[in-house]
Amino acid sequence: MNSTAHRLAILGALCQTAIPVGVIATILRMESAIGHIDTRTDDMQVVMKQIGEATSGLGAAFDATLWAIGFAMLGLVPFIIALTKFSYRQKWAFWFSCIYGVVLTIFSLLTAPFGIFLMIYALIHKSEFLKNVPLGITVAPNPAEPG
Repeated sequence: MNSTAHRLAILGALCQTAIPVGVIATILRMESAIGHIDTRTDDMQVVMKQIGEATSGLGAAFDATLWAIGFAMLGLVPFIIALTKFSYRQKWAFWFSCIYGVVLTIFSLLTAPFGIFLMIYALIHKSEFLKNVPLGITVAPNPAEPG
């Protein structure tokens, strides 16, 4: 196994954790922005000002998800290079490509091309990914058995 390809594949896969982190950051920021609205007041000017502040806070909240998606898509580059240029073929990479490819395809139109590529590439090269890879363990014949 090529260690460069292995490192690129691992790096690319790890970068994909940015999306859930970005979504969690967005949820926390949204909760914070909306939580500052005081609905117990009768002064509509105060309520409108708070809604305006919350709206700008929601815009900033979505920035975390957009940055995370961008980082994750850039992180796919080393993973795809490992698969295509270095012919990295490990079972985990096959399953990652298939499962994550479905997720990216469903997630948004922006990520769908990456997801479709991963699924198609993995399925075309399925036999290479899922072949029996020897583990380097050899079994010597038992000298007691007739030969």
